[in-house]
Amino acid sequence: MIKNCLRYIAMLVAVMLVAVGCGPKEEVERPVLSASAESVVADGVESVIFTVSYGGEDVSAKAQVWCKTSGEQLAAPEFKTTAEGDYEFYAVYNGVQSNSVAVSATEYVAPGPHVSRFERHVCLMDLTGTGCSFCPKGYRNIVLNVTNNFIYSGFVHVLGFHDANSKLNDVTDPMAIGVTTQLLDDFKVTGTPWFIVDLRDGGSLTDNVGEMSEAIDRSTEEYGAHSDVAIKTTFNKDAQSCKVDVKVFAETTDDYRVAVYVVEDNIKSPQLDGSVVIEDYNHRHVVRQMLSGSYKGDSLGRLKAESEAQKSYEFAIGDGGWKVENLQIYAMVIDSTGTVNNVAVCDVNNGEVDYKYLAN
Repeated sequence: MIKNCLRYIAMLVAVMLVAVGCGPKEEVERPVLSASAESVVADGVESVIFTVSYGGEDVSAKAQVWCKTSGEQLAAPEFKTTAEGDYEFYAVYNGVQSNSVAVSATEYVAPGPHVSRFERHVCLMDLTGTGCSFCPKGYRNIVLNVTNNFIYSGFVHVLGFHDANSKLNDVTDPMAIGVTTQLLDDFKVTGTPWFIVDLRDGGSLTDNVGEMSEAIDRSTEEYGAHSDVAIKTTFNKDAQSCKVDVKVFAETTDDYRVAVYVVEDNIKSPQLDGSVVIEDYNHRHVVRQMLSGSYKGDSLGRLKAESEAQKSYEFAIGDGGWKVENLQIYAMVIDSTGTVNNVAVCDVNNGEVDYKYLAN
């Protein structure tokens, strides 16, 4: 009887062990891997961003993301490639593997030459000074080669930047502006008069003037428009102030900036011309004030193709006898190369200039 009892107890224990062993196992929570897109262009630039979450918390920074296809761990939760194909990814967090995510890399087709709908306008900076004996000759070379050239007429916009180091009879140039010094330094100018075209090319305005025309041609032929700038000004006569609204339209995706200047034309002031001082010399297109923070422009951020950005400025009419009727706003859009892609000019006294479309 005792043997029967022992046998019964042994069987009962065995049944209980089997019952316990066959019960439901507690499942380990798995991290969840997700991707910002299901496909990416295989151009080595466009990317897919991965996110790893666990318990509702973003743990991407602590997880590892692996490419199952290549067997390699990604250095960051981001994937880009130049090889077409289908790729599979998974993540590991705290030693636990996530679900799999598939991403396809599609063929990259290089875009053809961009054909703009906008006119291409060029910025020509004339670095000058009242005590510079050759500067009037430099400007006459601009008039001869640019202003009076029907090919460039209306498309090349001249800005006169006066140098604070230029003195006439020990008097500092009254039209000098600080940014001129920075331009002289950054472009390693050896002496005025000097030209700078679209913040790209520069040279002497007394020697090899043909370089200026070549630089202008290069801007229009090799660096065509892929953006444009529009301006609207609101002049407050009582306050003697002006609000400037600038818009930039991007035809191609890029990082854009905008540089804005207040420019006064036809200023009568003494000027050394050769060995003679001309008391009522007519100074043209003189930059009175820079409204942007730098000649390199204020950032508009990265604009996608077919998008627009806007920036506003306000300034007071100077107490140096500025004539409102002679004041204009010059605005230039600068792309990621750091050079000018297009220019617009607008009167300060309630002016408006829209985007400049090419004629059909």
